[in-house]
Amino acid sequence: MKKLIAEIQTQDLLIETVELEDPSLEKLIEMIRHKSKTEDEIFIFEKDKEEELASIEGRGAISIVVHRCKKITVQVNFEHRTETHTFSPSATVYRVLTWAIGKKGFNLDDTARAKANLIVPGEETPLPRDAAIGNYVTDKHCGLTLELTLRDFTNG
Repeated sequence: MKKLIAEIQTQDLLIETVELEDPSLEKLIEMIRHKSKTEDEIFIFEKDKEEELASIEGRGAISIVVHRCKKITVQVNFEHRTETHTFSPSATVYRVLTWAIGKKGFNLDDTARAKANLIVPGEETPLPRDAAIGNYVTDKHCGLTLELTLRDFTNG
């Protein structure tokens, strides 16, 4: 019998690993709804994918992000500018950072890119690059504001 191991990450930073016997997308959604005790609309994404999860067929393991937002509008502030782009809640901080430092964002030079990190305004530590950005959405408007910093965090 086929099994699926799913790492499930929800908006409130809960990460849980579950095992499904004879898995299907419908069973996975039912299990998530039961555990979250919600009837609200939810969207399920494979981690760092833009489109909603459509199938788990043939998968033995998967990392998913469950969120109430289908898209998140991310504003990144750097010096005197703000750039905005839309991502899925499952997009990693690394993907947002790559956009922000690239040509469609602030177009930083190679030296600046190497030092770049994203932080939540008012915080002192950079966001972990492998975290889903949906984890940091706290409002009901599916928006997130971040700061791009070139501060060196390697020495504490």
